[in-house]
Amino acid sequence: MGEVKLTPITEEALQKANKKATQIATAPSAVIDAKIEDTAHGTALRLLFRNGEAVVIPTRLISELEAATDAQIRRFEISPLRDSIGFPDLDVHIYIPGLLVDLLSPLIRAEVARQAGRKSTAKKAAAVRENGKKGGRRKKQALAVA
Repeated sequence: MGEVKLTPITEEALQKANKKATQIATAPSAVIDAKIEDTAHGTALRLLFRNGEAVVIPTRLISELEAATDAQIRRFEISPLRDSIGFPDLDVHIYIPGLLVDLLSPLIRAEVARQAGRKSTAKKAAAVRENGKKGGRRKKQALAVA
């Protein structure tokens, strides 16, 4: 087996780690409160962030909680760094930024694509003008029914 070499922990390394932890825990996106709520469609996880924003996520959309009982979902804890939520009865820890990316990225990708399709470049505008000079788009031919 290979040799394991451990780097000694210095006072400077500890200070640097503490500074980084403080930045994460006091960031506007840090989770300051979380609740499990009953909704008309089942249970939902409400997250309140340091900047005052909140998000409500149906627990059925969180894959890590698919097989969990109601009691297991209701027992959770926010990490000291305020960036994850743990469910001790399930031995599950969910990184909040990752959860939000997983849930929101399909919506964001669709919106970005929609907006990108609306953009008109100088080249597109010139092509439209040229086609207009030729009479515009061709009319669709009606199919003859025999």
